[in-house]
Amino acid sequence: MAEALRHSLGPYPELAAFVREAVARDEAILVLVNDLDRATDTATALQAVREVLQATGLAPALHFLVATGTHGVPARRTAAEKAIFGPLYPWVAGRLTWHHAERSEMAELKVPDDEPVRLNRLVLEHTYLLPIGSMEPHYFAGVTGPHKTVTIGVLSRDSVERNHAGALHPGSRILATAGNPVYEGILRMVAALQASGKKIFAINELLDQAGHVLWCAAGDVAAVLAAGMPLVRERFVHTVDAPADLLVLHVSGPLAKNLYQADKGIKNNEWAVRDGGRMLLVAECPEGVGIDHFLQLLAAAPDLAQAQAVVAARGYRLGDHKAVKLRALTDPAGRGVRLGVVSKGLDADSARLAGMTAYPSVRQAVQALTADLDPRTLRVLVVEDAGNVTVQPA
Repeated sequence: MAEALRHSLGPYPELAAFVREAVARDEAILVLVNDLDRATDTATALQAVREVLQATGLAPALHFLVATGTHGVPARRTAAEKAIFGPLYPWVAGRLTWHHAERSEMAELKVPDDEPVRLNRLVLEHTYLLPIGSMEPHYFAGVTGPHKTVTIGVLSRDSVERNHAGALHPGSRILATAGNPVYEGILRMVAALQASGKKIFAINELLDQAGHVLWCAAGDVAAVLAAGMPLVRERFVHTVDAPADLLVLHVSGPLAKNLYQADKGIKNNEWAVRDGGRMLLVAECPEGVGIDHFLQLLAAAPDLAQAQAVVAARGYRLGDHKAVKLRALTDPAGRGVRLGVVSKGLDADSARLAGMTAYPSVRQAVQALTADLDPRTLRVLVVEDAGNVTVQPA
C-alpha cells in the first residue's frame, strides 16, 4: 500500500505531491470511502495515507465522506463507523459526514454528452478529492472501484436511477467496460469532475476472500482501473468447459446481508448454467429482502414480457433491472432456469415472489432440484464467494 502511494500512476508522482499542492493552496482534502456494503479495506488505506502525512510533516485539512450510494445511513452509525475505520476511528471522528441520496444537500454537475447529475455538495465544494475503492466484478457496471466511490456513491437517488437504467441494456454485463452504458456513464462523470477543476487522487485495492489487500494502485482514476483489470480477471474469473446442470452459489460477507445484495451471486454466474438448468443460492440474508422495489415489480409481472412492459410504461425505477433479469433467467419462454435458495433470513413468501423455492438445507435443496435429472450425467458446480467470483463457459 505504501509503495503505491509513493509511486502514483499520474498525474501526481506520489500522494505527498498531491497533499503538498493542497496545503500550498490552503485547500482541504475530501476523502471518500465506501460504506459496509463494499468489502473495501478502508482502514489499511487510511493508515498508509496517515503514515505519508506523518513522514512528510504535512497537515492538510481533511474531511471524510462515507459514499453510501442509495444504501442509506445505518441505524447503528457509530458501530458502522468503527467497523469502517477501525483503529483510526478517533482520528476520523468529528470530521465525518454520511451521504444520503435523498436528504443530503446536493449540487449540480454538468456532464458533457449527457444529462447533468446531482451529487453531494461537499464534492463540489472541495477541489482535492481522495476516493478509496476496491475492484471486484460487477454484474451490470462491469467492475467496481474508486470511480464508483467518487460518483455513484455520492449521487442523488434520481441521478443513480438514471445511470442504473443502463443496466437493462445488453451491453451492461459483468466485466464489460466498452459499450457498457453504466460504466461509460460513470467515467463521464469522473471526466466532468476533472473538467470542473477537481483534482482526484484515487486509491484502488484488490482484496482476497478474507478481506486482505492483495494489490493496490494509486493516482489517476482511469489508470488505476486499467492496471487492476488483468488482476481482477485472474483473481475472480474462472471458466468451465461446459455449462453445469446445477450451480450451488455461496455468498458471504457484506453481500450476504440481504437478497437484494446476494442476488449478485446469481447474476455473476448465470451464464455458467445451461438453459433449463438449476441454481441454488446459499446466503444468510439476516436483513431479509433488503431494498424491495424489485419484488414489487416481480409481484406485478409473472413473466419477462410483462416485466418489460411495466418498465416501459412507467419508466425505470431503481431495482427494476434485478427483476427483469430474474424474469429473463427463470421464464420458460426465456432461459427457463429453476432457482432455489437456502437462507435463514428469507421467508418462503419473499423467496416465491423472487421466483425461488426456499429449502431448509443445502442437502434437501440439491435433492429436490436434481430429482428429475440423470445422476450419471449430472454436472454440479459449487461456487464459493459467488458475490464476487464469476464462472463463465469457455
